[in-house]
This record gives sequence, structure tokens and C-alpha cells, in this order.
Amino acid sequence: MIRAASTFALSFTFTLTFTFFGCASQAPRVEVARAVGRNAKARLGWLTWDDPDTLVTCNRRVDDQGNGVGILGPCAKVGTDGVSHTIVSWTNAEHPDTSAADAGPWHGCWLELDDAQLVPRETPARAWFVTPGEKRLLEEWHPEPTLTADQYRLEASISPEHKWLALAHLAIGLGEGERIVEIPAARLLPLPDCPAAGR
Repeated sequence: MIRAASTFALSFTFTLTFTFFGCASQAPRVEVARAVGRNAKARLGWLTWDDPDTLVTCNRRVDDQGNGVGILGPCAKVGTDGVSHTIVSWTNAEHPDTSAADAGPWHGCWLELDDAQLVPRETPARAWFVTPGEKRLLEEWHPEPTLTADQYRLEASISPEHKWLALAHLAIGLGEGERIVEIPAARLLPLPDCPAAGR
């Protein structure tokens, strides 16, 4: 079983060296907002934004303290159409989202992320948007039978201009002193409005 989220640092520091193939885009670097979610759920997935409408996800390994092990990859870009494209370079490689996995920009509303359960009965991973008046289901993920992992969860990331809410699907496997974190898919949704106090 994955250790409790409190055993992980909420900020992971990465010093990574990337070899870029071809000419990298000269678009301005996108800054990813740092925030703490209501439940401060520690982030395991490696996510960043290549531009305001494009999410980048990378598989990675982390140790028991949540520090990156080895190199990232494979990596993929996901646009608003939901199609994933394998990539080898992007503009925001050294600036992953270090906010909590359930962080959001709202005041009076929040995200709730439920991990999938394998025993005693299988239940899907779910993402909820909670307002003062309702709890709305945003995503329900039944892990594909082709995936083999010990834990399945969803993690969120907010686009730099607060236009999109990305929900990444994580499949986490246990290794000897490390976790193998794969992101088989992700989806971009319009960022929900909070009726309590706006965004």
C-alpha cells in the first residue's frame, strides 16, 4: 500500500538535465500557480503546462520521501481535444506543478479526489467539485484492465490563466524503496465556477 500522503513533501524539487531534439519553441515560459488544496493531498504525478491550453505529463519514479529518481519519461502533451501525443521536448521542462494534487483557485469551493479501491470491492477513482450547495462529480475513472499497478488515483492541475482544470489518471506501482508513477491519460475540463465567491 502507498504510505499516507502526510509522509510525502508537498513540494518536490527536481534538478533535471534534458537533451532537446530539434528546435525548442521560443514561447514564453508558462508559470504554474502554487497552491495548497483543502485536504493538501500530496502530488505524485509530474504535470506542467506548455501553454495555457496544453498540459504536459511525464511518467516518473519517486522514492519513499517523494523525491524524483532517475529521469522523466515517456512524456506526452494533452490538448483540449483530449488527444495525447508523445513528445521529447517542451518549453516548461523545469517547472512542474508543485501545488497540492487537489489545489484550486476558488474561495468557498474545492476539489475532492477519491482514490480507486481494489479491495474489498473495486470502486473507481473520482474527482468531485464541492460548492456550498452541491457536490458534483467531474470525473470517474475505472482503470483499464491492461494497467497493472497497486494504486489508482486522479490528480488535478489548473491552467495558468485559470481557464482549464486538468485531471490526470495515475497508476502507481510499488518498487523496492520507490514508486513507479505512470500517467496513462489526462483530460482538460473548463474550470468550474464557484457560486460562493467566484474564482
